[in-house]
Amino acid sequence: IKGSILNQADTVAPQKEPLDELPGDWETRRVVYLTSENFANYVSMAERSVLVMIHRESCPHCKSLKPIWEELAEKYKDHPTLKIAEMKSGNVAQIKGLEVNRVPTILFYPPNSEIPEAIEFEGSRTLAGLEEFIVKQQTVKDEL
Repeated sequence: IKGSILNQADTVAPQKEPLDELPGDWETRRVVYLTSENFANYVSMAERSVLVMIHRESCPHCKSLKPIWEELAEKYKDHPTLKIAEMKSGNVAQIKGLEVNRVPTILFYPPNSEIPEAIEFEGSRTLAGLEEFIVKQQTVKDEL
């Protein structure tokens, strides 16, 4: 993962949450729901990029980011080349090649990515900061 710098405000030890079961509507949700069962296949699909937030339910920083994440997902819900996703941190240990040292962690996967090739978001955790990051990755044109 590129640029792994710890922020003192982040919560450490993301593995304390149990594994999730994959819900039947995981792909039709506004924020795509990922688990260890579908993560690798979903992020490596060729036709689009994925921006995924790895979080823990009890993390206060994760809770404050959640409404911003939902707003981002609403804005990009019909975008043809970008999906917004989330995964609980308890799934991380089951995914080969994925290392998360803090939550929330936001990772960008370009099309045809392998798990270790993610680009870690380190900007402002605001809607504007996330959109700036997306544009910087040059996967989303001004199509909205």
